[in-house]
Amino acid sequence: MEYIGSDALFATHVARYKVTELVDELTEIYDSYDKDDSLWEYNQTKDVNVFDKHKKIQKALVNIAKDFLVNKLNFDCDIQMTTSWLTKTFPEDYSRNLHTHHNSWWSGVIYLHDDCAIQLNSLIASISSFEVPLRKFSIDSTNLSVYQTDKGDMLLFPSQTPHMIVKKEDKQYKHIRRSIAFNFLPKGNVGIADSSWKY
Repeated sequence: MEYIGSDALFATHVARYKVTELVDELTEIYDSYDKDDSLWEYNQTKDVNVFDKHKKIQKALVNIAKDFLVNKLNFDCDIQMTTSWLTKTFPEDYSRNLHTHHNSWWSGVIYLHDDCAIQLNSLIASISSFEVPLRKFSIDSTNLSVYQTDKGDMLLFPSQTPHMIVKKEDKQYKHIRRSIAFNFLPKGNVGIADSSWKY
Protein backbone atom coordinates (compact mmCIF):
# COMPACT_ATOMS: atom_id res chain seq x y z
CA MET A 1 0.00 0.00 0.00
CA GLU A 2 1.23 3.48 -0.88
CA TYR A 3 -0.48 6.59 0.49
CA ILE A 4 -0.60 9.22 -2.26
CA GLY A 5 -2.11 12.08 -0.23
CA SER A 6 -5.41 13.90 0.28
CA ASP A 7 -6.91 17.22 -0.78
CA ALA A 8 -8.87 19.64 1.39
CA LEU A 9 -11.51 19.93 -1.33
CA PHE A 10 -14.20 22.62 -1.05
CA ALA A 11 -12.64 24.08 2.07
CA THR A 12 -14.45 26.66 4.21
CA HIS A 13 -12.12 29.65 4.34
CA VAL A 14 -11.94 31.91 7.39
CA ALA A 15 -9.91 35.05 6.78
CA ARG A 16 -8.23 36.83 9.69
CA TYR A 17 -7.22 40.49 9.60
CA LYS A 18 -5.92 42.93 12.21
CA VAL A 19 -7.67 46.30 11.84
CA THR A 20 -6.26 48.13 14.87
CA GLU A 21 -6.23 51.40 12.91
CA LEU A 22 -10.05 51.34 12.74
CA VAL A 23 -10.75 50.54 16.40
CA ASP A 24 -10.91 54.11 17.75
CA GLU A 25 -13.39 55.24 15.10
CA LEU A 26 -15.44 52.06 15.44
CA THR A 27 -15.53 52.47 19.23
CA GLU A 28 -16.74 56.05 18.81
CA ILE A 29 -19.56 54.87 16.52
CA TYR A 30 -20.41 52.08 18.97
CA ASP A 31 -20.48 54.45 21.96
CA SER A 32 -22.86 56.82 20.15
CA TYR A 33 -25.40 53.97 19.94
CA ASP A 34 -24.63 52.59 23.40
CA LYS A 35 -25.81 55.80 25.06
CA ASP A 36 -29.41 55.25 23.92
CA ASP A 37 -31.15 51.98 24.89
CA SER A 38 -33.99 52.72 22.47
CA LEU A 39 -31.59 52.05 19.56
CA TRP A 40 -31.18 48.41 20.60
CA GLU A 41 -33.35 45.34 20.29
CA TYR A 42 -32.22 42.52 22.57
CA ASN A 43 -28.50 42.20 21.80
CA GLN A 44 -28.12 44.14 18.56
CA THR A 45 -28.93 47.53 17.11
CA LYS A 46 -32.31 48.00 15.45
CA ASP A 47 -30.39 49.75 12.68
CA VAL A 48 -28.90 47.10 10.39
CA ASN A 49 -27.32 49.65 8.08
CA VAL A 50 -25.06 51.40 10.58
CA PHE A 51 -22.21 51.98 8.12
CA ASP A 52 -24.45 53.60 5.52
CA LYS A 53 -23.94 56.69 7.72
CA HIS A 54 -20.18 56.13 7.97
CA LYS A 55 -19.00 55.76 4.37
CA LYS A 56 -15.27 55.98 5.16
CA ILE A 57 -15.42 52.96 7.48
CA GLN A 58 -17.76 51.14 5.11
CA LYS A 59 -15.30 51.62 2.24
CA ALA A 60 -12.38 50.41 4.38
CA LEU A 61 -14.27 47.20 5.28
CA VAL A 62 -15.34 46.61 1.67
CA ASN A 63 -11.70 47.00 0.62
CA ILE A 64 -10.66 44.35 3.15
CA ALA A 65 -13.33 42.00 1.79
CA LYS A 66 -12.06 42.71 -1.74
CA ASP A 67 -8.51 42.00 -0.68
CA PHE A 68 -9.50 38.52 0.44
CA LEU A 69 -12.27 37.54 -1.98
CA VAL A 70 -10.85 39.10 -5.15
CA ASN A 71 -7.09 39.24 -4.58
CA LYS A 72 -6.63 36.02 -2.60
CA LEU A 73 -9.56 33.74 -3.60
CA ASN A 74 -9.69 35.15 -7.14
CA PHE A 75 -13.44 35.78 -7.40
CA ASP A 76 -14.12 37.94 -10.45
CA CYS A 77 -16.54 40.55 -9.12
CA ASP A 78 -16.80 43.78 -7.22
CA ILE A 79 -17.97 43.64 -3.58
CA GLN A 80 -20.69 45.56 -1.72
CA MET A 81 -21.69 45.74 1.92
CA THR A 82 -25.40 45.02 2.39
CA THR A 83 -26.02 45.20 6.13
CA SER A 84 -24.03 46.24 9.20
CA TRP A 85 -24.98 46.29 12.88
CA LEU A 86 -23.56 46.43 16.39
CA THR A 87 -23.85 43.59 18.89
CA LYS A 88 -23.88 43.67 22.67
CA THR A 89 -23.81 40.22 24.28
CA PHE A 90 -24.17 39.85 28.03
CA PRO A 91 -22.30 37.08 29.89
CA GLU A 92 -25.45 35.00 30.44
CA ASP A 93 -26.04 34.91 26.67
CA TYR A 94 -22.66 33.44 25.71
CA SER A 95 -22.74 29.98 24.09
CA ARG A 96 -26.16 30.50 22.53
CA ASN A 97 -27.82 31.06 19.20
CA LEU A 98 -26.05 28.96 16.56
CA HIS A 99 -27.09 30.70 13.33
CA THR A 100 -26.23 31.60 9.75
CA HIS A 101 -26.72 34.83 7.80
CA HIS A 102 -29.34 34.54 5.08
CA ASN A 103 -29.47 36.66 1.91
CA SER A 104 -25.74 37.30 2.02
CA TRP A 105 -22.59 35.77 0.55
CA TRP A 106 -19.78 36.49 3.04
CA SER A 107 -20.01 37.85 6.58
CA GLY A 108 -17.57 39.58 8.89
CA VAL A 109 -17.12 40.58 12.50
CA ILE A 110 -14.75 42.95 14.31
CA TYR A 111 -14.07 42.77 18.05
CA LEU A 112 -13.73 45.93 20.13
CA HIS A 113 -11.97 44.39 23.14
CA ASP A 114 -9.76 41.45 24.06
CA ASP A 115 -10.83 37.99 25.09
CA CYS A 116 -13.67 37.16 22.71
CA ALA A 117 -14.40 33.86 20.99
CA ILE A 118 -16.55 32.63 18.12
CA GLN A 119 -17.36 29.03 17.22
CA LEU A 120 -17.75 28.09 13.55
CA ASN A 121 -19.47 24.80 12.72
CA SER A 122 -19.22 22.69 9.58
CA LEU A 123 -22.22 23.11 7.31
CA ILE A 124 -21.56 19.65 5.87
CA ALA A 125 -21.55 18.11 9.36
CA SER A 126 -24.96 19.66 10.05
CA ILE A 127 -26.53 17.57 7.25
CA SER A 128 -24.52 14.40 7.86
CA SER A 129 -26.07 11.27 9.39
CA PHE A 130 -22.91 10.51 11.37
CA GLU A 131 -21.08 12.10 14.26
CA VAL A 132 -17.81 10.24 14.69
CA PRO A 133 -15.42 11.31 17.49
CA LEU A 134 -11.83 12.32 16.75
CA ARG A 135 -8.79 10.90 18.54
CA LYS A 136 -7.24 14.36 18.41
CA PHE A 137 -8.17 17.72 16.94
CA SER A 138 -7.32 18.26 13.29
CA ILE A 139 -8.38 21.24 11.18
CA ASP A 140 -8.91 18.76 8.33
CA SER A 141 -11.48 16.58 10.09
CA THR A 142 -13.11 18.62 12.85
CA ASN A 143 -16.79 19.59 12.71
CA LEU A 144 -16.24 22.85 14.58
CA SER A 145 -13.51 25.31 15.39
CA VAL A 146 -13.26 28.07 18.00
CA TYR A 147 -11.40 31.27 17.20
CA GLN A 148 -10.05 33.25 20.14
CA THR A 149 -9.96 36.91 19.20
CA ASP A 150 -8.71 40.18 20.61
CA LYS A 151 -9.32 43.88 20.15
CA GLY A 152 -9.01 44.88 16.51
CA ASP A 153 -9.34 41.35 15.13
CA MET A 154 -11.58 40.90 12.09
CA LEU A 155 -12.86 37.60 10.70
CA LEU A 156 -14.48 36.94 7.31
CA PHE A 157 -16.32 33.69 6.57
CA PRO A 158 -19.01 32.36 4.20
CA SER A 159 -22.42 33.53 5.40
CA GLN A 160 -23.92 30.02 5.39
CA THR A 161 -21.37 28.87 7.98
CA PRO A 162 -23.19 28.13 11.28
CA HIS A 163 -21.60 30.17 14.07
CA MET A 164 -22.18 31.36 17.63
CA ILE A 165 -20.60 33.24 20.50
CA VAL A 166 -18.81 31.04 23.02
CA LYS A 167 -16.79 31.42 26.19
CA LYS A 168 -13.63 29.68 27.33
CA GLU A 169 -14.56 26.67 29.42
CA ASP A 170 -12.06 27.57 32.14
CA LYS A 171 -13.14 31.21 32.48
CA GLN A 172 -16.25 32.94 33.74
CA TYR A 173 -16.80 36.04 31.67
CA LYS A 174 -18.05 39.16 33.38
CA HIS A 175 -17.73 41.68 30.55
CA ILE A 176 -20.25 42.57 27.87
CA ARG A 177 -18.96 41.38 24.51
CA ARG A 178 -18.98 44.25 22.02
CA SER A 179 -18.56 43.57 18.33
CA ILE A 180 -19.54 44.86 14.92
CA ALA A 181 -20.97 42.58 12.23
CA PHE A 182 -21.61 43.01 8.52
CA ASN A 183 -22.55 41.13 5.36
CA PHE A 184 -21.37 41.29 1.76
CA LEU A 185 -22.75 40.43 -1.66
CA PRO A 186 -21.09 40.47 -5.05
CA LYS A 187 -21.72 43.69 -6.96
CA GLY A 188 -22.57 43.85 -10.65
CA ASN A 189 -23.23 40.98 -13.04
CA VAL A 190 -22.68 37.45 -11.78
CA GLY A 191 -23.60 34.05 -13.16
CA ILE A 192 -24.20 32.78 -16.69
CA ALA A 193 -27.26 32.87 -18.99
CA ASP A 194 -30.45 31.83 -17.16
CA SER A 195 -28.57 31.78 -13.83
CA SER A 196 -27.27 35.34 -14.09
CA TRP A 197 -28.22 38.40 -12.07
CA LYS A 198 -27.05 41.97 -11.56
CA TYR A 199 -26.57 42.78 -7.88
